Amino acid sequence: MQIWLSLLFGMALAATLPPAPLGILAPLPLAWLLGRGGFGVGFLAGLGFWALHLVWLPLSFVVLFETPWGAVPYLPLVLIKAALWGVVFGLSRGRPLRRAGLWVVQEYLTSLGEVAFPWGFMGYAMVEAPGRVLASLGGVYLLSLVVLAVAVGLRAPGGGCGLTRWSFPFRPWACLGWWCSGRSCG
Repeated sequence: MQIWLSLLFGMALAATLPPAPLGILAPLPLAWLLGRGGFGVGFLAGLGFWALHLVWLPLSFVVLFETPWGAVPYLPLVLIKAALWGVVFGLSRGRPLRRAGLWVVQEYLTSLGEVAFPWGFMGYAMVEAPGRVLASLGGVYLLSLVVLAVAVGLRAPGGGCGLTRWSFPFRPWACLGWWCSGRSCG
């Protein structure tokens, strides 16, 4: 059951990112993912996420390279990105705050270098939200941190998710962030 839930929540998270206008819902699957398992859960969630999020890539590669073999890089790319999620989950098992921090660090590191791949960042969930103005202060990484903080806040005590007292201050910020992502707060 955990296998299917991990895949399903990964796919649900992918469905909240552009081009779908569902960014306000991104913290919901994230809240579940932030508190579950280690490498295996992360890998499976990443597999579901990247397989759906990059579903356009094989066709694009076929057109770009003008050969059916252009679709070949899709599978290794999805597996590598899923493995990166697995590493983040493995290093932060049972620690949602650490997982949120490592998630943003992983996003930053995957955007560096010659083979940078800046797709699928959680900050893209705020593209259509008024909170996107925060990008002028910290880029997509700050937006990712806000989305992840909302998810951590949704897991805060009172929801029975087993976080420590240190995560409690995230609950009001989660509510405010979620409210602002769907409405103009100015």
